[in-house]
Order: sequence, then structure tokens, then C-alpha cells
Amino acid sequence: MRAITRRAFLGSAGLAVLPPARAAAQDLLRELDYSQVKLNGGPLGDQYRRVHAAYLKLDEDRILKVYRQKAGMPAPGADMGGWYDADGFVPGHLIGQFISGLARIYATTGDAACASKARRLVEGYAATFAADHNPYASPKASTTWPCYILDKYEIGMLDAAKLAGIAQAKTLLEEVIAGAIPFIPDHTYDRTPDSPKQAPYDEPYILPENLFKTYELTGDPKFLAMAKTYLLNREFFNPLSEGRNILPGKHGYSHVIALSSGAKAYQILGDEKYLKAIQNAWDMLAETQQYASGAWAPKETFVVPDSGELGQSIETTHDHFETPCGYYAHSKLARYLLAITGDARYGDGLERVLYNTILGAIDPDDDGGYFYYSDYHEQARKGFYKRKWPCCAGTLIESIADYPVNIYFGDGAGIAVNLYAPSEVRWTARGVPVTLA
Repeated sequence: MRAITRRAFLGSAGLAVLPPARAAAQDLLRELDYSQVKLNGGPLGDQYRRVHAAYLKLDEDRILKVYRQKAGMPAPGADMGGWYDADGFVPGHLIGQFISGLARIYATTGDAACASKARRLVEGYAATFAADHNPYASPKASTTWPCYILDKYEIGMLDAAKLAGIAQAKTLLEEVIAGAIPFIPDHTYDRTPDSPKQAPYDEPYILPENLFKTYELTGDPKFLAMAKTYLLNREFFNPLSEGRNILPGKHGYSHVIALSSGAKAYQILGDEKYLKAIQNAWDMLAETQQYASGAWAPKETFVVPDSGELGQSIETTHDHFETPCGYYAHSKLARYLLAITGDARYGDGLERVLYNTILGAIDPDDDGGYFYYSDYHEQARKGFYKRKWPCCAGTLIESIADYPVNIYFGDGAGIAVNLYAPSEVRWTARGVPVTLA
């Protein structure tokens, strides 16, 4: 019996499906605004509601404490602990993502409490930044992962300004980037076993996407120049564009999130190299790296194709997929490729990873306990990461807040449906407001 894909079935049932890819100088589809889509229940809507509530409860004094301590300001509230504190793995690393996620949820739901919370976090952070114009939570001698953290600051301020109407965030965005420059390298390099020889050990290649977005928001060409500086061309985009699979051995999340920088580079610079690179990388993921769930990178590292490593990893580790972070990177890449090409297979890939990974993530607790790894071992149990406030605490809220923009795309004439979930979308056709439920 011939297998029938989901989209083939839906197409035969008379429902609209996305068109096949075709060459074009501009995107064939466009992401809708967060404000145009509403979730009305179902598994996606239920998880969205729970995560919305969980992040509204976050203690702002605790989030700001490490920054206030560095600035010599009164710092009420309990320590965050885990990765977040001054002596943690990545001090202060989540504040930008908390602001970003709250701004996105506000834009979709209209919940003023989310916008107010994002505003207070921006204002509180800005007050600490004004003390010494060092954007980081630790003094220069001990700043760790400055590129990684800067990227989070940027998306927080971008979303606060664009989605929550916080005018201060736009000014702060430019000031924070300027304040970070003494701490970050003046060139890009890969995260490899050799990169500790670089200073600092970091992920500069993740920076371009949000620098391109900063250029779009401000019009300042210096941010365009910075974005181009940190594109990882020689070690990453060039070989990928030529069809060379250089993924094995690389860190999973950071290199997939870097593909979104390639997508943004294609949109801004118009260089076909970047489109070829991200399309080839998607195929390499699908054909050489993915479990049946759509997840990838056991122990956060890509495997050697056709070596048996992926299958063997089921028994050799319980750390099979860095779930909120990996899903966030995967879904962003899928949306870029859907918009650029109109090819439905990218929507299928997004759906596969959404339903099989992030939708099954357990909810966080109130004190920094977060789901991190999907475990595909036969004795698997879901639980929290071993340390509080890991990276997945930031990508969880951003991932769930993006559910609405995964569902529908505009195609110039109307609406293209990508996911089927209880929801409604609003747009204007020939000047007439339209709602589709």
C-alpha cells in the first residue's frame, strides 16, 4: 500500500496547502504578526496558557538581583541560583529572553500584565546598566559567554520595542551593543575543541541574525557591518553552500541557530550562497541526523552519518535532544525556509519536531527547575535539568510564544495554513477585515 503523507491527505480533502517551491528574488510567504493569530485551546493552546502563567509569576527582584549587586545598588530578593548567579555558569543570561517572551505573548494575547512586566524588567536593567555601561552581570575579568548573552539582550530589546511598545528598549539596545564591544571578539570563529585558544570561548557566529534585525530597526549601517563581521563563512556557510556535510562533531543548538543568521543574511544581502547553505543544512539534518521524533544531536553533538552513532546513542546516553533550545532553533529555521521558498516540507519538519519534542516538555516549577533533555532510552523518565535556570529556561518561553506564528503565513493573496490547531487568524483583504477560525 502506498504511504500517504499528511499534506497529500489534506490536499485530497480539498483543504489549502502551501505551494511547491519556486525560484524567486523575494520571499514567497511572509510570517504574520503575533497580533494576528489567537490560540483557542487544544494541546498547543493549553501549553501556551500554562507557560504564559508560569512566566508572569517570575520574581523580578530575583531576576535583577545579580545586575543590581554588580552596580552596587540595593538588591532585594532571593538569589536565583544555578546558572544565573554571579558565580554561575552564565551569569544573568536569561533576562533578555524573559523580556522577549513576555513581549511576544503580550502581542498575541493583549495581556497588559505581560507588557508591564517586560517594561519593569527593561527599566530595572537599564538602571543597572547606567551605573557603568557594562551590560553584563559580572565584572570584565569574569564575564563569560559575552556573545551568547549579548544575543539574548538584543532579542529582548528588539521585541520589547517592536511588540510591547517600550520606546526605551530601542535606545537601550544600541547602548548595550556599544557597551558589549569591549568584551566580545572583533572577528568570528567556530566553537570547536580548539576554540579555547581563542578569547573568549564563546559562540560569536550566533550574533548576525539579531544584528541584522537591529540594523532593520535603527537603519544604522554599523550594525549591518557588525552582522557581516560575525557570519561564519569559511568554516560553515561556504562548505554548506557547496553541499559538504560539515555538521558531524559540531555543537547542535548553536550551529542550527546560526542557520537563522544565514537566512537573515540571505534576506538582507541577497546572496544565494546563504540560501543554498541553509537548504543543504536542512537536508543534512533530515537525512543524516534526526531520530524518528525529528530531534537531533545526542549529547548536543552532531553524529557521523552512516556510522551507527545515532542508533547507538539510544543506549549510550539519556541526553538525546536539548529540547527547548533545539526546538527553538529548528522552528526558526523552518519558518525562514517556509517564507523564502513556500515549500511545504519545511512546515512538515516543523510540525514533526513541535509535536514530538517541545509539546511534551514538562512545565517548569517556581524556582528554576526546567526540562532540558528529551530521553529516548527505554527506561526514560522526564525530569528537570540538574541545575536551576539553564539555557532552556529562556528558549522555552520564546518557543511557546511563537506557536501562533507557526500556524499561518500570508501568501500575498490570502492565508496559507501550515498547522491545524484550534485558532483564529485576522487579516485585511482589499480593505475588508477578515477572520478565519
